[in-house]
Amino acid sequence: MRLNSLAFRLFASAAAWTLVVLPVTAILLKVLDLTMGLRVKEDEEELGLDVTQHGERGYVFDETGAVAMAQIVQAPPAPSSAPVPQPKNAMGEA
Repeated sequence: MRLNSLAFRLFASAAAWTLVVLPVTAILLKVLDLTMGLRVKEDEEELGLDVTQHGERGYVFDETGAVAMAQIVQAPPAPSSAPVPQPKNAMGEA
């Protein structure tokens, strides 16, 4: 009796996965693919997802191929037509 019960439960579990879980997953993935896409663009993938999705470099390699410390890269300041104020010394002179 136990073997029949175990076999029935395994069969029922496999049937549930086949008839419910797999189709629901397929439908959800199709809806996501049609609305926002499941993959990134090829050029973003080529550049690296850490840069395109997160805005930072995840791995920085030196010439030997070893992983070096991550470096913080800042964008240069935007050009401005306004004069840049000069710091003053203790006497108030520029």
